[in-house]
Amino acid sequence: MTEPRRRTTTLTREDRPRPAPGPGTDPGRVFEAYERDGHADPGEAWASFTAAWNWASPLPHAVPRHGPDGPPVARPVPGGYALSGRWHLPADTAAGPWLALPLTAPWDTAREARENATESRPDRPDVFVVASRVLPRQATGGLRAVRSAAGPDTEFRLDGVHVPTGFTTHSSGTALSARDGGFLWTAVTGMALGAASRLTDELAVLGPSPVAGPAVSPAAAAAELSGLLSGERLGFTAELYNRPGLGQLISLAAREPLADRVRRAARLVHHVVTASYERAIPFPTDSGHNPLAALVTDSAAILHHLRFTVDVRPAEDTGSRTGR
Repeated sequence: MTEPRRRTTTLTREDRPRPAPGPGTDPGRVFEAYERDGHADPGEAWASFTAAWNWASPLPHAVPRHGPDGPPVARPVPGGYALSGRWHLPADTAAGPWLALPLTAPWDTAREARENATESRPDRPDVFVVASRVLPRQATGGLRAVRSAAGPDTEFRLDGVHVPTGFTTHSSGTALSARDGGFLWTAVTGMALGAASRLTDELAVLGPSPVAGPAVSPAAAAAELSGLLSGERLGFTAELYNRPGLGQLISLAAREPLADRVRRAARLVHHVVTASYERAIPFPTDSGHNPLAALVTDSAAILHHLRFTVDVRPAEDTGSRTGR
């Protein structure tokens, strides 16, 4: 049996180049920088990205309220947070498929903001995004909606509703505007492809198997999956780099709108992560766990966000086909 390899490349806040690429930066550089971060440490890459950039800022926001049990709270649970508390939707809130639920209102004092912090940890996210279509329904997923007696606003309560880490961000991060969707998509796709590449790197060094040998060695499987990632990377970045002559070396699929390329990358990343995990099953650690389990867990927030990012930020928000 084998033990998980210790990571020798860990991204820290000190290691991260300053300033981090943001909207207005060349999209090719954005992709490269966040791909590198996702490969080095997927969990820290997502935490650093959301600390720097509040990707949920263009979404409709509900306003938190202090109920009988106090202000809204978010309790860390495996894979995300259990969100509880009361919010209200002002009557003039624009309708949309997604709704941002902050723990504190913009006008809260610094003391109130500290008291509302997630489990008293200001380094944890304080903005949580949910599908707004569930809000008017009674007792759906732990949600109970009631009409406020004070006026036309809609008040609702959440009781331990699970919000994945990939649907969280920080109100203190720089707000991304409605035109920055292309930057968000490019950065998240870069992180996801980097994380998937890291998985294939870890898969390649596993072996020998303590049980009957697999039909395909981990190294061979990793090489095949890595080849798929390389092809997808070339297709995704072709228009981002916009280098003369490069278009002759790629398929016409690379000239699809950015949203389509993001969706295609999300499907491939899901395949690579699933296949890598399955190929690692014959190589359990001494504790009986899959040797890639910890890395998959660290990558979950990025992978989850990538799966839905095109839906959360509509196509018209990208600004152009290449995400500039």
